[in-house]
Amino acid sequence: MEHRTGGILLSGWQEAWRGSLLHKLWAFLGLAWKESIFRSLLLAGGNFSMRAAQGSIFYRLYLGTRSLPAYWRDSATYRLVSWVGARASAQQPILAGSLFLQKAPLERLPVYLALLFPFLSTPTLTILVFLGVLLFLLGRLARGERLGPFRLPYTLFLLFLAFMAMATAASVLPRASLLSFVLWVTYGLLFAWTAQTFTFYPQALRTGLWAFLGGAFLVAVIALLQGWVGVDTSRWIDIDANPGLRTRVFSVFDDPNMLAAYLIPTQAAGLVLLLSERAVWAKGCALLLTGTVLAAQIETFSRGGWVATLVVLVILGGLWKPRYALFIWGAMALLVFGLFTLGPSAIQVRFQSLLGGGDTSIQYRFAIWQGAWQMAKAHLWTGVGLGPAAFALTYPAYMLAGTLAAHAHNIYLELWVEAGLPALLLFLVFAASMAVLLLRGSLRPLPLSQRLAAAGALAALVGLLVEGMVDNIWFSPRSAMALWWLLGAGLAAQEGKVPS
Repeated sequence: MEHRTGGILLSGWQEAWRGSLLHKLWAFLGLAWKESIFRSLLLAGGNFSMRAAQGSIFYRLYLGTRSLPAYWRDSATYRLVSWVGARASAQQPILAGSLFLQKAPLERLPVYLALLFPFLSTPTLTILVFLGVLLFLLGRLARGERLGPFRLPYTLFLLFLAFMAMATAASVLPRASLLSFVLWVTYGLLFAWTAQTFTFYPQALRTGLWAFLGGAFLVAVIALLQGWVGVDTSRWIDIDANPGLRTRVFSVFDDPNMLAAYLIPTQAAGLVLLLSERAVWAKGCALLLTGTVLAAQIETFSRGGWVATLVVLVILGGLWKPRYALFIWGAMALLVFGLFTLGPSAIQVRFQSLLGGGDTSIQYRFAIWQGAWQMAKAHLWTGVGLGPAAFALTYPAYMLAGTLAAHAHNIYLELWVEAGLPALLLFLVFAASMAVLLLRGSLRPLPLSQRLAAAGALAALVGLLVEGMVDNIWFSPRSAMALWWLLGAGLAAQEGKVPS
């Protein structure tokens, strides 16, 4: 009964609507719109726009991108990659029978390298990295284990290497640039190797950090002995601006600034161990080793190294206890203020020269940056080629009088000059993606050691990017490798795999 009553009411409302003035007005407007010139113009414009879009280069590019997978599957590159992958998979049963590959301590290889690489030559390090990566890949294949995960930084670094390869091909000295390109490939392999190793073997991360700090401790002891003996380093000192400064330590490196760049990642690793170790003896050992490294950093009298150290302390202090970050930073500020106001006069004068700009080395850098800027604008897209040889050949045509230089004393200008603006932008995007991943890892609810390892890698990255504004930290490959090793360790730590 209720259903029939509702139907009768609905029919009545429909009849009333059809007979109303509003319905007649609505119908009239609809008919007027269908027969209007505006609708005809709109339809004509739409059809014309569609035909124009279908004939445009953008539409053809869109269709091309839809068929890219088919082109890729038909390409020679895809067939080559597939053949290599199939051949490698076919060798798995043979490799699985190798007792050496089954028992090789894959998790220890980056640990050994972290301890030894400050004392090895660049060619030796390059060979060891390539051999270590090969052994790691064969070992994983022999055990039937896959690689991964591969985060965004891997892809970005491969794109960056592609532009570095183009800069090498377009270099004013291609053979010399090829050696520098091999170095950049080595950095990428070291980064990926360390990240993959500590991702698969998270229990080896702590040992790796101790080895990393141990190698830096030996380097720092040599540096402090140089300062105690009073090694002549007058070629790196402006006596007029720094009358109380007699020695700038350099240890096993060729330059105090390169030693300072090497010590930045290692002191970050030392602080990570100091804050994350639970045993009292382990904390005491970390304090001794890290304190020695920090003392050597001060003795380098590298102002860029000092500023980078402050950046490391600020970032690690804030991420260690985010709730108490302001108190931690306040205590640090008091300590730094005391050091630079009540410390030795040589430290005070050196720090004041950073603010006052009266040191000749600062004036020298400004002159170099002006010449490098002119080089960068003249070689905007592909640069002059990788490496110091290409820079040295081209720079005299742009330098200011009397300011010869082996590099730009700035990693951003150096990358632009050597490889062009696209390579520089890709590197910055890579660094930003790494910073985001490491920051997320340092804020996630992970074990303290892993969270701080990600924070330490982030602190070292930002610190060296700051120091890179006044020094070319890539000029010493051993200093550069310290950063790439720690970045790989930090990327593995932020994955959050708990050690077994």
